[in-house]
Amino acid sequence: MPTALIIQALGSTGLFASRAFVPAFAAALFLRFGDQVPMLGPIVEGLGLLKGGLVPGWFTSDLSLVILGILAAAEIAANKNPDARALLNRLDRYVKPGMAALTFLGVAGVKDAAFVNQTLGAATDAGGPAAGGVLLLAVGTTLAAVFAAVSAAGTFAIATVRSAVLGVFIDADEDDDAGVQKLMSWASDIWAAFGIWFLILFPFVMIALIALVTGLVAGLRWYLARKEEKSRVPCPGCNKSMYRCAFVCGACGIDNPSVCDVGILGQSDTDDPATLRTHAQQLAEARRCPRCATRLTERDPHQACPSCAHRPFADPAFVDKYEDGIRNRLPLVLTVCAALSAVPIIGLIPGVIYYRLALVAPFRRYLPRGKSLLAKWGIRGVMFLLIAVQWIPFAGIVTVPAMAIISFLAYRGLFRREVTETGAAGLALA
Repeated sequence: MPTALIIQALGSTGLFASRAFVPAFAAALFLRFGDQVPMLGPIVEGLGLLKGGLVPGWFTSDLSLVILGILAAAEIAANKNPDARALLNRLDRYVKPGMAALTFLGVAGVKDAAFVNQTLGAATDAGGPAAGGVLLLAVGTTLAAVFAAVSAAGTFAIATVRSAVLGVFIDADEDDDAGVQKLMSWASDIWAAFGIWFLILFPFVMIALIALVTGLVAGLRWYLARKEEKSRVPCPGCNKSMYRCAFVCGACGIDNPSVCDVGILGQSDTDDPATLRTHAQQLAEARRCPRCATRLTERDPHQACPSCAHRPFADPAFVDKYEDGIRNRLPLVLTVCAALSAVPIIGLIPGVIYYRLALVAPFRRYLPRGKSLLAKWGIRGVMFLLIAVQWIPFAGIVTVPAMAIISFLAYRGLFRREVTETGAAGLALA
């Protein structure tokens, strides 16, 4: 097995852990047209990938390029949508290893085809048997399958770690109001698309870089898991672990003697004491049970907590408190948004992120995806009109505050209707 393919098997694990189809498409393009790119031609010929006018194989055929191109474009587009990204984060780690193995076999197939052409051609010219070339091809095919399996296994391991880390960001900001996930998505696209070229040009540097990034991601996962574990303490009643930010133990219901605050991303802070008057609402905003702080998994205001079976929004008084707490932020949010909106263009993005996190996200976390998507597109046209005047001095100062009020009223209305409809349906069934 040539050294270049061994390096490709190791290096591809880091690329396919980010995307399934983008690096496969990039690899097929390189194999098909790499010798036509200035300065890359000698490198491609040195690797022997398409040397001697080799006819493209299954991996680099026109049909394969079209299919891979469509899948890569669809993958990039899907990862820009928060709902699709959350779904892909659960499923694509099972697709990525298969694409890593297929891509490796595609590269190996092109390499083996070049080798066979040269070996059989030399044997024919010399009038000798070609059995030696066929035997070497069989050995190479076996080794290719082994290294394809190694590539798939490594990809699955790294993709699983990446999925766990990304899942933390999705749980903290499911609708990506802060835009962090979208930024990470674009970085993954660039890494997957151009990493294959870097792998060919600087293979050992690329492998070292992949090892470094994988180590950092694994370290981050360990840190987040450790932080989450540290946010638990033994229950004074049943001795089972409970969250520091919980009011009661989810197992036995005994009170937590020292309730700590919940962070802006929904994490348990181990040092800051909670403001008990508003703490239940803060837990619900982070989509955690207002009693035992267990994370709620559904976009449903009347879901039951998986630990203590508490239904927070089944209580009309709690619904009113929840809405009042968010509405009370309006003066501060509108003031900050007006100050940011006064800065043409530059102030728009932080202003939008701020009001989405403060006024929209607490409602949208409990709306079914279909209704949330319709609401998002329903008010987007109005937002475009407001954005069009944001660059105008003085007039633009009202742009972001107006967007904040419209979004708040729209999502609060949807939330209230969802609570009412779901509650009425539950009473009817009872």
